[in-house]
Amino acid sequence: MNMEKQLEQLSQSSLKTLLLSLYGVADNVDDIIDKYLSQANIMSGSDAEIIDHYQQQLLQIVNGHDVYEYFLAGDFAQQLESLLDDFNNLVRPRIVTGALSLTEQFIRLLDTAMTMVDDADSEVGDIFAKSAQQWLAIAAEVRKEQPDYQDWIATIRELYGKNEFGCLDDLFSQSRVLLTEEELFQIARQLETEAQQALSASHQEGLFKAARACLALRGVAEALANVELMEKSFTLISPEPEDLEMAEIIKFCLKVNATERAQYWLNQSGWGRQHLHQQLTERLAVLS
Repeated sequence: MNMEKQLEQLSQSSLKTLLLSLYGVADNVDDIIDKYLSQANIMSGSDAEIIDHYQQQLLQIVNGHDVYEYFLAGDFAQQLESLLDDFNNLVRPRIVTGALSLTEQFIRLLDTAMTMVDDADSEVGDIFAKSAQQWLAIAAEVRKEQPDYQDWIATIRELYGKNEFGCLDDLFSQSRVLLTEEELFQIARQLETEAQQALSASHQEGLFKAARACLALRGVAEALANVELMEKSFTLISPEPEDLEMAEIIKFCLKVNATERAQYWLNQSGWGRQHLHQQLTERLAVLS
């Protein structure tokens, strides 16, 4: 009989005795027990009290410490992930719109959080990447039941605007769980226009804005598995892409089985890295 079956057979009184006997044995065991008791206490409140508690927790995390040095980055990441998991595992089953709102608030703290930590190992960045995937999953659940709950295009674009550190790329590349094909093409047109307008400004800031729009367009192309959009995400800024850029286009073409376009880019001049050209040629040959 496994542990789960054995625990199911214990009475409430026996479980209480078991926990009391374990408490105080080791600090890490105490931490686990304390966490579960705290969660039970939080979830015994009203919906409004639960949301308010977690909003205060978010504020405490970003206001309670000045800087996390490299050796403390993991601790900071654990604090963030613990909150994010609570939104998903505790709040979401009971108040799905509350979990959506809390995850959005979490994402909006990205800039602040990243300026507080030496995240050389991307531990904190990985948690925010996880938050993007979590938001998409919760948003898709909410939209299924309440299609007009919010402006989904405006919200995802606003959240992606926090992507200065590259942690939120999945908001577009994985967005088919939430957005329709028509909505994604609408976003693609917006991004293309924004990139063209930024490039017409002819200064460094304009180039930076265009690059951000093109990076976002790349994510939309991935979501749609659309080669034309992927090509535009490079050629809007570099009409004659460098070999590393062409390689990225080719890899995408191979991924979506667009072998003719892969061959087109292999046939272009400007391949300084012949070993890379050879590798991609061999990969294409396997598919052809």
